[in-house]
Amino acid sequence: MKKIWCALLLLVVCVGFTEPPQIQYDGVYACKGNGYVSYLRFYESGDVLKASSTGNVEDLKNWMCLDTFMLHDWHSRGGFRIKENSAISFATTSSAGTVEYSGVIENDSTLHLFEHSLINDHRSEKTYHYIPVEEWKKK
Repeated sequence: MKKIWCALLLLVVCVGFTEPPQIQYDGVYACKGNGYVSYLRFYESGDVLKASSTGNVEDLKNWMCLDTFMLHDWHSRGGFRIKENSAISFATTSSAGTVEYSGVIENDSTLHLFEHSLINDHRSEKTYHYIPVEEWKKK
């Protein structure tokens, strides 16, 4: 009986002190589409930028920034929120309208999101993978 209690205590301690997955702020999360890539960039301030591009991370690192980001049909901006259970939700708005996102931070490099366009009612499920951008790392 004592061994069972020790094992349960060890399990509770280990699980209780496990760090939940975190959003990365020094890169982008990317999801490949048909001929383009969707990029998400998160900021510690709670801002999020979304862009779709045929280019790569090197192409967008100079313009996918809060102070230079311009909204149009393929670029949008919003705010995000993270709950204690690693759930994330946000909405981004472009010149075409708003898209809502909800999902989970699966680990420090993967987001699994459900997307709902309020523009055309399209719904999808996507997985985004983190790509670090060296220039955005804190000094």
